[in-house]
Amino acid sequence: MPTLKEIKGRIKSINDTLKITNAMYLISSTKFRAVKSTLPAFNEYFEELEKNLGGIMAGITENECRYLCENSGPDGYLIIASDKGLCGDYNKSVLRFAEETVKNNPGCRFFLIGEKAKRFFDKRNLEYDKSFIFDLGDTDANTAGDIANWFFKEFSEEKLNKLTVIYKELKNDLTSKVITKQVLPLNSKPASEGGTFEYYPTRQEVLESIMPVYSAAIFKSIMLTAFMCEQNARMTAMNSACNNAKAMLEELTLTYNRTRQNLITQEISEVSGGRKRQ
Repeated sequence: MPTLKEIKGRIKSINDTLKITNAMYLISSTKFRAVKSTLPAFNEYFEELEKNLGGIMAGITENECRYLCENSGPDGYLIIASDKGLCGDYNKSVLRFAEETVKNNPGCRFFLIGEKAKRFFDKRNLEYDKSFIFDLGDTDANTAGDIANWFFKEFSEEKLNKLTVIYKELKNDLTSKVITKQVLPLNSKPASEGGTFEYYPTRQEVLESIMPVYSAAIFKSIMLTAFMCEQNARMTAMNSACNNAKAMLEELTLTYNRTRQNLITQEISEVSGGRKRQ
């Protein structure tokens, strides 16, 4: 049976852990609420941008737009994971899916976002072309634009045939799932005919000028969605850890009180026994 000192040590250790897990939960919940509050407005902007782009693309054929048709390059996959752990199965499910994709698609190019993805590939000696290192939570228009421009340039130079992003999306507060989204070539053409608008100097040139904004919006939307899912997963994991710690504290406190009571009873019995012998 553990001594009182050992039990007190365990109680202190668990209390310290509880403070950490509770702090991590609060930090993740703050980040989650911040992204959740901004994402609807950004998605509304993105949908409007996509609608306007649709009008421009209505009169353009695949041969006239380099972003609409496949080319002779290899397929590419961009895998998004987190920089840190302690977020349940968030990374595990994404990286397991990515590993299967690598095995089933030899000759393809792979790109990584997140320190966990880089470590996963390095540990298993899986080849990848490029790893983007930045804080997913600090994704802004410039960061998303730089990454988007890099991929669109690779596609324009026929170094990529397709680009598919593998990430995790939140379905509700309790469930999430791995998503594969094709970014290049643009996989949908508008149904409208663009109305009666006239484009100067040409539709193609207007499309080329708006494409950097649109491509940055695509990547920013994906990254914000992945980051929100990561924070939700960490909140769930830290909440579970807090509940487990509290349950352990209750059990240890009860054990401590019982042990202390037994020791006091034993001491009283020994004192009483000594008086009777006198």
